[in-house]
Amino acid sequence: RIEWTRLFHSDYGVLTASQASEFLGPGYWSLYWLNGSPWFASALFVATGLAAVGLLVGYQTRWMTAACLVLVWSLQICNPMILTAGHILMRMMLFWMLFLPVATVWSVDASTRKRQVGPRQILSVGSAAILLQIAYMYFFSGLAKWNPYWIGGSALQYAMNFEMYVKPAGQWLAQYPDWLQFLTLLTLAAEILGPVLMFIPRCSGWFRGFFM
Repeated sequence: RIEWTRLFHSDYGVLTASQASEFLGPGYWSLYWLNGSPWFASALFVATGLAAVGLLVGYQTRWMTAACLVLVWSLQICNPMILTAGHILMRMMLFWMLFLPVATVWSVDASTRKRQVGPRQILSVGSAAILLQIAYMYFFSGLAKWNPYWIGGSALQYAMNFEMYVKPAGQWLAQYPDWLQFLTLLTLAAEILGPVLMFIPRCSGWFRGFFM
């Protein structure tokens, strides 16, 4: 919606380009800083959506990946005050995808090329980096949860009592404390042990699928 774009991603909202630049420090840039008007920001939103659709269907995949990376970076840097770790992970995934053959299967690019059998396994710096990126995220998230609330199994019970954030499914689940305790311990185990499963040399595809 144009009013949200104006509020969060233009110079007429809560954070101007100069304020965002000062907050982040040197070395950061954003296409949104070229023009602070809401309509320019809206045009970049449309461009981001088109690039995302191109990446989704695998059309000119390498270029679409690069375009998504630049546009997503610009969108996030435009207003760093509303970012979460998930946003940063998104642009890291886009970056590592530049070094992977993501258009090999299930893409328009693959269907329009001569039928070639691609490698069943990829071993490269990019493939190692994207796996390690996911593994680090979950493993260190699990270590951060190593406290009495998670080890004791009460963390999700507390979380489901935050009425400001909990959804109807969470309200329903809050009626079953035993399940919440089980899911709390399961989450902790999955985040610490799951990344190990990603690097088991035998049947790695099965283990990675099970972990995900």
